[in-house]
Amino acid sequence: RRSSDGLNYGFAYTYQISNENLGSIDPFMTDEQNRARNYNSSGRRPHTLVINYSYEVPNLSSKWNNIIAKSIFDNWQVSGITSVLSGTYGGFGYSYSSVPGGALSGNGSINGGGNRPNMLCDPFIPRGDRTFERQFKTECIGPPTDALNFGTSKGDEFYGPGFYNFDISAFKSVPMGGNRRLQLRFEMYNAFNNDQFTGTNTNAQFHYVTRELSNAATFGSLNGNTLSARRIQKGEGY
Repeated sequence: RRSSDGLNYGFAYTYQISNENLGSIDPFMTDEQNRARNYNSSGRRPHTLVINYSYEVPNLSSKWNNIIAKSIFDNWQVSGITSVLSGTYGGFGYSYSSVPGGALSGNGSINGGGNRPNMLCDPFIPRGDRTFERQFKTECIGPPTDALNFGTSKGDEFYGPGFYNFDISAFKSVPMGGNRRLQLRFEMYNAFNNDQFTGTNTNAQFHYVTRELSNAATFGSLNGNTLSARRIQKGEGY
């Protein structure tokens, strides 16, 4: 939309209803079991909002007509893009440590689905209650108890962290006589330096004999990978 006071803006919002993924069909399971296990929302990002805007800042010289106002405060434009993204759905993985020689740690299937842990409760933690070390209830994930280690996880029980981002630019045009203009540009990416974590440690490690969690110190924590921190650049052109 364009307004009469020099403001232009627009927005786009996407709500993803489902992202059903059909995983590998395991011959050891019935069709009903395969459907329950493999049709899931892994990778689904429910909410994506993008707002764009540009604003031609009113010239100060119209209120204060002097050389300082004209040279410093006139001919400015501010524009930017704001993105707000929810987290994505994903699943949990696991592995065993201290596996005795010859013990079955896989499920024995050929071209079938992989092993998954057991879900003991709902692992979801509200966003306001999450910490760097605890993004979900780790006590809700346990080793599989069935003979072939299939586990009960569907693969979409984890709802990852989202983030928001502000890219802001300011432009000043300096008249150089005739149709010539010198443009000064100031650009900020991730202007407010928000943490934008891209991953969480969702892979549990269990002791094969005791079934105790071996990586409790890191399981469930943000893995430290982030998108770019704040970047500021300037430039000029004619």
